[in-house]
This record gives sequence, C-alpha cells and structure tokens, in this order.
Amino acid sequence: MRLTPSFVLLLVINFSFGAVSAHADQAHSKTGSTVNRAGVRVDAEATLADQLDSLYLLAPTDQAQADALLKRLLADPRFPTESAGVRHDAHSLSTALALEAENYKQALTSARLRAAADPGVMDDWYPLAMLELHDGNKEEAAKALSHLARTWPEQAHAIDITAVSQLVYQSKLPPAARLELLQALTRANWRQGRSANSGLWYELTLMQLLEGNIDQARESAQHVATAEFIIKLRSDKQFDPLIDRTSPSFNVGLAAQNEVDTLQMLASASPDSLQLRNELTDAMLMSGMTLAALRHADLILAKMDQTSSDDALFT
Repeated sequence: MRLTPSFVLLLVINFSFGAVSAHADQAHSKTGSTVNRAGVRVDAEATLADQLDSLYLLAPTDQAQADALLKRLLADPRFPTESAGVRHDAHSLSTALALEAENYKQALTSARLRAAADPGVMDDWYPLAMLELHDGNKEEAAKALSHLARTWPEQAHAIDITAVSQLVYQSKLPPAARLELLQALTRANWRQGRSANSGLWYELTLMQLLEGNIDQARESAQHVATAEFIIKLRSDKQFDPLIDRTSPSFNVGLAAQNEVDTLQMLASASPDSLQLRNELTDAMLMSGMTLAALRHADLILAKMDQTSSDDALFT
C-alpha cells in the first residue's frame, strides 16, 4: 500500500507534533523560562536532557535549526547511555521534524528507534505502522498493528479499516504475520463495521482450519455473525466439521434479519453515521428487503439534497 504524503501526514503528524507541543510546554514549566521560543538557545555544555528540552522549545518556531542541533545531540557519545525516556523523546522529535519536512524515510527510521527506545509508549505504534505501510513494508506494518491491538486492546478501534483491508486482503503477508494480525484484532474485538468484523473472524477460521487447528477454528467460526460470511461457511464443505447447519447461529435468514434489526437500532441512535446507513442498506438487500433498501437509499439522498455543502452530512 502506497499512501499519499498528505494521507500519511493526516494519520501521523498529529501524533508527533502534538507531542512536540506538549513536551515544549513541560519544558517551559520545568525551567520557568520566560524567553520567547524564537530566542531559545541550546547550550552544548548542558546535559542532553536539558538540551532536548530546549530543542522542543525551539522546534515549533525554527525547525531547521532544531533539526541541525538535534543531529548533534543524537551523535553525542553520551546519548546511547541516556535514559530510555531521553532517547525516546529525542527520536520522537526527530520523527516529528522529518514528517514536517515530508522526509518519510527519515521519519520511519526515527519512528523505529523511538519505539525501540521505549516499547511501552502506546501512541508510537500506530504512526510506526502507517509509516511502514507507506514504505511498502507490509509485514512490519502488520507486526506493529498486532503489537498495538494485543498490548492495548482498548485502543484497537483507532486502527483504520483501510490499513486492515490492505494488509489482510490485498497484500501477500507471510502466513505467520497474517495470522498474528487476525488473532490480535479479533481478540481485541476490533470493529469497523459488522461485516468487516465478521470478515476477520471468517479469515481467521479459514487459516486455523487449513493449519489443522480444528478446535480453534470451530471457536472462531462461532463469531461469524453476518449473513454474507455465514453463507461462505455453509457453502464450502471444508467448514462442515466446524458448524452445525441446524443451529440458529448459522441460519442465514435469521442472521440477515438480526443484522437488519441491529443496524436499524444503531442507525437510529447515530443518524449521521454514513457507515451505519450503508451497512443497513446492504443488510436489507442481503435479507431480500429490496424495496426497503431503495427507500432507505432515497432517504439518504434526500438528506444530502437538503443539506448545504458547508454542513457536515455524515460522519
């Protein structure tokens, strides 16, 4: 997957330069400095931690100078023995400056070093995954997303469906990396649409079955909840050892109706969600509710016609 530079910045820059501003504010508080940021001086004789604080103050107003002085700091023979926090924050600033300069190769190198310096910082892993993906390193991107979902499952919802779709369906990931990503996302209960969620459980079921892990595959199959993927399970005889065709859990008509009912409830609660409305239309079509789906589509178009181009239509 090759993301456009603007898309990479959209996904990543807020993570990085948001940290710059926060660190700069902390540095002001710590030093009690009243010096304007544009007049910040970096003392080469100061500790590396103090130099880094000054660089964070300098970066928002003079990125070129901050970058030059940061390179000097990173080359200092004392740097490798600095605390994990100092090394992490130095590489974080390097990442932010490289992104601001649209130097994505350098940003990736710095983001890797940042994560290695302190793997316990949650906010580092999603930008790292996106930079890996932008550079064409699909396996490394999958590993970073797997780590994020596995270590901080409560944050898995932030993982974008586009990246997941690219990695799971449109790239030739090594089987081990693909299995790791599927397991991490499903265990974290990642959800970006009911169909996408069931799709991951279906792919995990298939991989486990092909590897001979029948019990695991049978358990994963129980999480396939949408009619589209239940049809796939029922229509392929290799899944017969995993499913009970008489069970309500694998009844296509019941699943389709349940999906419509659930999505109608969710769409009513979030009327501005285009994703939910699109999913509801698809579920209606899957259930054979063609006229209802057409009426629902007309309602969406009518709302779009009634809303000015300056207003937010959907989220």
